[in-house]
Amino acid sequence: ASLTNLTWLHLGMNQVSDISPLASLTNLTWLSLSYNFVPPEEDAPGAAGKQVSDISPLASLTNLTHLGLDVNQISDISPLTSLTNLTWLHLSENQISNISPLASLTNLTWLHLSENQISDISPLASLTNLEWLYLQKNDISDLSTLTGLTNLWELHLSDNNISDISPLVKNSGLSQEDTVNLMNNPLGTTSVNVYIPQLEEKRVDVKYFKLHIGIVLCVYFIEHPYVSKEVELVAGDSFTVILGSNRTTGFQWSESAQIDD
Repeated sequence: ASLTNLTWLHLGMNQVSDISPLASLTNLTWLSLSYNFVPPEEDAPGAAGKQVSDISPLASLTNLTHLGLDVNQISDISPLTSLTNLTWLHLSENQISNISPLASLTNLTWLHLSENQISDISPLASLTNLEWLYLQKNDISDLSTLTGLTNLWELHLSDNNISDISPLVKNSGLSQEDTVNLMNNPLGTTSVNVYIPQLEEKRVDVKYFKLHIGIVLCVYFIEHPYVSKEVELVAGDSFTVILGSNRTTGFQWSESAQIDD
């Protein structure tokens, strides 16, 4: 009872799994529970390696503006619906697939959801105050929701399943000094050749991986003129092959390869 006036509490990097005692700390504005892990030998029998999974005690902490819950075992985030004063929320490296409870958190400016199991980001449409959004390492393919998030400064989308980035071009707020990270996505030809240049014309810093496999082949076959090499290519990649002086007798290309003359 003597702790009910607490406004700031850092419990990250500890061995906390049960957070029910926090429910009465309704004056908290800043709370971190990130990176909690209870070693199997110290945990209760049958609950090896348990981390924070039940966040229902947080529902009463409506004064929170900052909340860190990274690297736990959280799948149900419905208790966060009532935390409408949040401006900063970290939920990376959990087991979250349904983010619909976040739709009510319209004061958020910073949201970290990387390394979860998210495919549908439509609940983010109402979060128009977002400036920093981290969605890397999920299973996202449809970016249409992001067109309306015009206050974004940094958008991290690496390691997803994105081929069409046209919704980003339609986002009127993306401009000079903003950053979009698209690394390690199966970007379509139109996205690479048309949409990324359009973003770059607006001075957006676009990070993406463009495979220059021809350079690798050139070095390989010049230095190893007798070797037979099988190379697997991703559909849509453009490349140039320079063989130099060697004794390579031929290549067999898959139908998915796109060769630039």
